[in-house]
Amino acid sequence: MRLRKTNLCKRTYYQLLMLCQLAVLVFAFLNPPSVESKGATEYQIKAAYLFNFTRFFEWPNGAFVSENETFRICVLGDTPFGDELLHLEKRHYLEHPLRVNLSVSIDQARSCHLVYISSSEAQREDYILSKFRDAQTLLVSSSDNFAERGGVIGFVNVGNNIRFEVNRNAAQRAGLSPSAKLLEVAVRVIGNGRGNIE
Repeated sequence: MRLRKTNLCKRTYYQLLMLCQLAVLVFAFLNPPSVESKGATEYQIKAAYLFNFTRFFEWPNGAFVSENETFRICVLGDTPFGDELLHLEKRHYLEHPLRVNLSVSIDQARSCHLVYISSSEAQREDYILSKFRDAQTLLVSSSDNFAERGGVIGFVNVGNNIRFEVNRNAAQRAGLSPSAKLLEVAVRVIGNGRGNIE
């Protein structure tokens, strides 16, 4: 009983912390940085987005073996991020410390919570998506029509800004719950979360 109360207090604390950060993060999503105007590289911006995505999705309890298990962010294929993702290892998802694994295999990636699929894997992307159908994994990529083809989040270019699309049905299949705020700022939401494409 005491452990359950402690867990509830921790969860409430982290939910309040996330709410405090919400306004700042939503502002960032609504005003995405421009590569040219800010001098940031494409993958610096995308690395920041990947961290923000962890704040706007809820993973099911079964995705973590223990309270302090690491939250794993992985890159499947060649790594376009350089060291940018490694800076995220100072951060947390709720009480779970973030760990980054680069250039993992498909089998290794299936144990990750968030996987960025590199463009080097474009030729076998449909096969990769089929391997994750029963995994509680947030799949993200920059490849064309990625969200429409069954990924959870696909990066898209809008003018000179990097934005994203969300596939609610793919998120539901993975057991992930996207925040309503995230869906509001996506440039496109595919599906209604009930298996039907809108």
